[in-house]
Amino acid sequence: MSDAQKMLQTVQAGDLAGVKQLLAADPALVNARSANGISAILLAVYHGHQAIVDLLLASKPELNVFEAATAGQVERLKTWIESDAGLVNSYSADGWTPLHLAAFFGHEPCAVQLVANGALLNALSKNSNGNTPLHAAVVNRKLDMVKFLLGAEADVNLPTQFGWTALHLAAHGGSREMIETLMMFGADAKAKNDKGQTALEIARERGHQQVAELLAQYSG
Repeated sequence: MSDAQKMLQTVQAGDLAGVKQLLAADPALVNARSANGISAILLAVYHGHQAIVDLLLASKPELNVFEAATAGQVERLKTWIESDAGLVNSYSADGWTPLHLAAFFGHEPCAVQLVANGALLNALSKNSNGNTPLHAAVVNRKLDMVKFLLGAEADVNLPTQFGWTALHLAAHGGSREMIETLMMFGADAKAKNDKGQTALEIARERGHQQVAELLAQYSG
């Protein structure tokens, strides 16, 4: 196993002491990257290892546009956008635009920069999720991000490739406040996913009684 592979495995495992040891031996490992382009910083963020994220950022990794959006590094993101406007709507190795990543992780300053520079609010990810930045924010319960995207005129009723709208996802997650926000921006409570389910039916199936009662008010 190479040192880079060892670094990536150690990051994914959340072994902070191990990451420190590897970096002490070879600082260049902060830029370790898998064969398909997934970096140490992405792995740390994806797996929620915040202490490792902080350590890696302190070691000044060479962040690309996707890593900057994922880690909330707005100044680095701005530098990339200014150097190449086409990066705003590019796709990462795992199928996300920078806005999807900023939205999912709730980095509003990054999202603001991306939208101001022409990021497509309704872009579908090129992976098995087939979703938009709004869907990503709803799934990860980033309410402030959801409000920002809707205020920027993201399509509240656009479905994923499986027919799930943001309201379906909010019902699945059981967030009353999220549902209230989506309804305020015109979410269609009668929309059905690919299984023929409405958000109300999903809420009931998941046992989210209060959410179901709220959705019932809009489903008559």
